Amino acid sequence: MKRRPLVLILTSLAVLLAIIFLIFWMPNTFEGDKIVIVSKGQNFQQVTDSLQQAGVLRSRLLFEIAGRILGSTTKLQIGKYRFKSGVSNLSIIDNIRYGKTVETITVTIREGLRATTQARIFEKELGIDSARFIGFVNDSGFAHSLGVPSDNLMGYLMPKTYKFYWQTDEDEIIKELVKEFWTEFDDKMISQAKRRGMTINQILTMASIIELETAIDTERAVVAGVYYNRLQRRMRLQADPTIQFILS
Repeated sequence: MKRRPLVLILTSLAVLLAIIFLIFWMPNTFEGDKIVIVSKGQNFQQVTDSLQQAGVLRSRLLFEIAGRILGSTTKLQIGKYRFKSGVSNLSIIDNIRYGKTVETITVTIREGLRATTQARIFEKELGIDSARFIGFVNDSGFAHSLGVPSDNLMGYLMPKTYKFYWQTDEDEIIKELVKEFWTEFDDKMISQAKRRGMTINQILTMASIIELETAIDTERAVVAGVYYNRLQRRMRLQADPTIQFILS
């Protein structure tokens, strides 16, 4: 008779441990890696929806219970997350709470793209606000704070392949693009511009016109030579892209 309370206690403890294991450590199994995006303003329920739709969760109920017990339903880090089969609820929650394995996203900006097109690319790839991006591009105060001698950043957004986190702030993205511009447009190029009697903005305007004139690298040097010779002789450029550039 004395053993019955002990057996009951041990049984209850085993059941409790099993429940705890199910809630926190039971593996969520699925095929392949699963990508889940956590965006600004999303709450725990919306993120849980995304996890469920992606096929990450074995049990939505157990995941929600785990989140409430851990007090993690209001603490989420935005980002792109990759989950592998076998990940536990505890690991998932720890991940999205602290952003431990948040991934960077590769974005390629090709040469010759206008700022509006760049903004649309970043909006699609990073989930940013393209209108806010353009707002910063046209903000003279912001441009001057980045050392740009212009009232906007047209021509200063360096085309290149970048790595950013999901929904990186628009101004931070632009700062990185302009930083890369100043890395490429070094003192040597500034000296060349001065020898031609041109400002940085004039050089960039010419580069944009040449870019619109031809997309073939080997032809650009020839086109540039023709246009610079015309400028030195005070001749009109007679280039169709000048009208496109003015209207863009």
